[in-house]
Amino acid sequence: MRRAGLALVAVAVLVAFLAAPAFAADKPTTFEGTITEIKDNVKVVVKDKGGKKVSFTTDAKTEVTINGKAAKVSDLVSGMNVVATPPKGLATKIAATKKK
Repeated sequence: MRRAGLALVAVAVLVAFLAAPAFAADKPTTFEGTITEIKDNVKVVVKDKGGKKVSFTTDAKTEVTINGKAAKVSDLVSGMNVVATPPKGLATKIAATKKK
């Protein structure tokens, strides 16, 4: 009887462990929107289509591109469309496009 209980617990733990990546996959890995504000070339505020605003901080390691070409945070301007990675906090990558 004790073995059956232990086996049941082991199966439950295994199922929970295998299901965890499926739940993690639902989390967005990027945030898309339009730059509304840039503060001191360190903080970028972006607003999505639904009106949600998210602030990102940047550092020397943040990769910035504008229209696919390497750029700097100081090159970003309000009104640009961006995709930031990760979806909040310290941005590791910001891909911006200029509006035509």
